[in-house]
Amino acid sequence: MRFKYSDFFWLVILCLSSTRLAAVEMRDLYNSQISVEGQSYQDRQSAYQSAIKEVLVKVTGDLGIASNPSVADIINQPTQYLHQYSFVTKNNQLLLEARFNETLINQTLQTRGVKLWGTRRPESLWWIVLNDDKNRRIIAYDDKIAAARLTHQAEYRGIPVILPLMDLDDQLAVEMTDIRGRFVSAVASASERYQPEAIVLANVFQDSNAQSEALPTAWIAQMTFSIQDTTIETTLSRGQLSDLWPAMIDWVSDEIARKFSVQSSVGENESIVIHLENLANAAEVVRVQQFFKTLSAVKQVSVKTLSDQGVAFELKLSSAKSTLLNALSLDNKIEKVEYSFGHQGPKVEYLYRWKGQFN
Repeated sequence: MRFKYSDFFWLVILCLSSTRLAAVEMRDLYNSQISVEGQSYQDRQSAYQSAIKEVLVKVTGDLGIASNPSVADIINQPTQYLHQYSFVTKNNQLLLEARFNETLINQTLQTRGVKLWGTRRPESLWWIVLNDDKNRRIIAYDDKIAAARLTHQAEYRGIPVILPLMDLDDQLAVEMTDIRGRFVSAVASASERYQPEAIVLANVFQDSNAQSEALPTAWIAQMTFSIQDTTIETTLSRGQLSDLWPAMIDWVSDEIARKFSVQSSVGENESIVIHLENLANAAEVVRVQQFFKTLSAVKQVSVKTLSDQGVAFELKLSSAKSTLLNALSLDNKIEKVEYSFGHQGPKVEYLYRWKGQFN
């Protein structure tokens, strides 16, 4: 790879732009829409508080963040973090749409040692078998009730989810018994067309043995969550099926946040240099730079050197190096280069190869 002076010129120009890597980057984490009765001052103030609570849940991955004393003043004084607001009407309901200052919120949370979850989040594919009084079926993306509740809660938690099309290809590729048995390897081939970073298998049914006056029905979800080399299982129970769907999303979101959210290291100014060997032009350099910026362990990114051997990025961190390296090891868009036995010449400590797409 050879860079010309013209490449470097355009690299400087592009680095000043706000181009973002699409992939599984969540763009609306700092936005929220709240139902309101009117447009009065009181209506707005109440909506601002509700909106910033939702934003804090999404950016920290903590469903109970509102009870954390460290963020009490943020919730009580939301207008200090408000960037803009507007009123919109959807389905005859008046909504206040609030957009908060991303930089200010992140800086405040980092200063107080509150965990942050970056905007790039693993996309999960959900294979769910529902056993109800109608029939036994696999939940598809266009299911009017289940899919709507799942995607609504996923939006609230700030995680990207996919539900299968269940077209002829899916019907031929996946067996309902494999989903009910939660055999991850058995659905791996059927999942490839969606290119997810995680897979969720769930068997949802009504427990006929749990009927009582206090709990006339009980809905059960037997779940398996698989990401990279980690597989976790749980069983959830709710009295109503409508309450079970969001609980399923919450469990997966909690597990992902536990793996990817970052505890800020206050007062630490640690940095690391990451080398990429296979970038062909300035535009690709900028896109990789933006990728690094979406990682919650990274505060700042700059291009350190350009050479025939590749590009060196200097990353200033908000946490320990091990946190960043763990995040990179879990991301399928980048891989560490391992030197072959008997390699001659100097070795670069943090040498990586880009595997993601640039379109």
